[in-house]
This record gives sequence, C-alpha cells and structure tokens, in this order.
Amino acid sequence: MVSFDDLAAGSDIHIVVPLTGAILIQPRPDCEEEFDTLVAHLYEVEDRGFAIFPKMGPAGFYASAEVMRLN
Repeated sequence: MVSFDDLAAGSDIHIVVPLTGAILIQPRPDCEEEFDTLVAHLYEVEDRGFAIFPKMGPAGFYASAEVMRLN
C-alpha cells in the first residue's frame, strides 16, 4: 500500500492539500504514464475509505485526481 509519506517523499507525484481537505494529486513532468496507472489502481479499489475524482488530460492520460476522505 502506498502511504502519503511515500507519495510526498521524492516521488513522481505532486500533492496539494487545499483548504477543502481534499488532496489534489498531479504527475510530475514526464511521469504521466506512471501517474495514470496509479490513479487507475486507486479507482479500482473496492473497499476504500476515500472518493477519487480523476480528470483526463488532452493526451488521454489522467491529468490530476482529487481524493477526498469519506466519513
């Protein structure tokens, strides 16, 4: 399982936590394909405590995803 610390520590993913409490994740340059795979995997998780709202980019890969914790 990938933790928040794993993603934040020198990974290929940029993480932003806006005031809404949602986590916005975006790929770093030249890491779009790996990011697309990660988002697809997170989207397929059946028993999850979060909602994920991916956004497609013009190249056909996910450009970003907003992750929100479910209460």
